[in-house]
Amino acid sequence: MTVERYTEGNYLEANPTWHEEDSPWKAEQIARIVRDNRLAPKTVCEVGCGAGEILASLRKTFDDAKLVGYDVSPQAIARCEPKTARGLSFVQGDFLATVTESFDLLLLIDVFEHVDDYLGFLRALRTRAR
Repeated sequence: MTVERYTEGNYLEANPTWHEEDSPWKAEQIARIVRDNRLAPKTVCEVGCGAGEILASLRKTFDDAKLVGYDVSPQAIARCEPKTARGLSFVQGDFLATVTESFDLLLLIDVFEHVDDYLGFLRALRTRAR
C-alpha cells in the first residue's frame, strides 16, 4: 500500500462515494454478529474507517459506547466530520503509529486489501483489542 494514494486524494478521485452506500448493510451485519455473540463493547474502534458511515450507523446499536474511527486520508476524515456526535469521533492518522490504548472491539472492515503486509498488520493489532 502506498499511503500517498489515500493522503493525496487519489482514492477519493477513483471512489467518489467512498463506498458509503454499502455501510448501513455492513453495520447491520456487524450488529447481528455482536448480538449473536452476546457482546457488549463499551469502546469500539474502526481502523480505516473511510467516510465513517459504518460507525455512524453502529452508533444506534452501541448507544452507550465510545466509538472512534481512524483513517490516514484527510479526504475521508473530512467526510466523517459532519457525522461526529456524542460518543462518536474520528481521527486522521496511522492507528498503529499513534494509538496505544486498547478497545473492546476493533473493526477492520474492507482494510486488508489496502495493506501490503496484512499478517504483520494483524500481529501488530493483536494487543489493541479485547
